[in-house]
Formats: sequence, structure tokens, C-alpha cells
Amino acid sequence: MYMAECNVCYNDCSYGVNCFAKCSYVICHNCFLNLLNLNIVDCVEYSCPQCRNKSVKNNDKRFTRFINNNKKCLKKIVQLYESKLEQTNTRTLSSAWNEFNTQTNETPMTYPIIYFDYDNLIFNN
Repeated sequence: MYMAECNVCYNDCSYGVNCFAKCSYVICHNCFLNLLNLNIVDCVEYSCPQCRNKSVKNNDKRFTRFINNNKKCLKKIVQLYESKLEQTNTRTLSSAWNEFNTQTNETPMTYPIIYFDYDNLIFNN
């Protein structure tokens, strides 16, 4: 069994992830999952900590094959998309609430407000 040391967290790992470019950088699976992220166009990408090569899913065949065959990676990708969706929905809700507040504060009241004093009101039986 081959033991490698993660170059990020320095833990021993029996299964290391090699860089998808030409460098020989090895990281453990947990560090690899932490380095996965979504880019501007919502594609999954990984940047090697040593050579800074960016591997983008569906552009790099080795990276895409590795991601598609690994359940933990797929779970992490789902979490990334869920958090992105949650941020988008929060931003949309926040802007809708601000727009609503702006509209309600800007519309002038055209009807008088009438207050009733119920303390002195007497009901007839």
C-alpha cells in the first residue's frame, strides 16, 4: 500500500490526489474537496496549490473523469450549487424587500388617518 503525505495539511494519506497538470503535487482527498469551487460561469474548477493550473470540469478530461467517479466530490459539488442558489435567493429576496420598502415610503398618503378612542366608548344593550 502506497502512503503519501499531503502537501497542504501534512497528514498521511493512503489515497492522494495528484495534480491534473504536469506537476507532481499530492494532496489528500479532504484538502482537494476544500479547494473545489465554482467559477464565475458556475463551472466546477480546481486550482493546484503549487503550479496554479486551473482544471475546469468538462474542459479537462482527467479532472472531469475523476470528479464523476467520486461520490464525495459529487456531494461537494451539490453543496456548492446549493450554497450558490441560497446566496442568489437571499440576494433576490433582499433586493425585493428593499424595493418594496422604497415604494411604500415614497407613495404619498392621499387619505386621512382616523383614530378612535375606545376608552370612552359606551355600548348600549
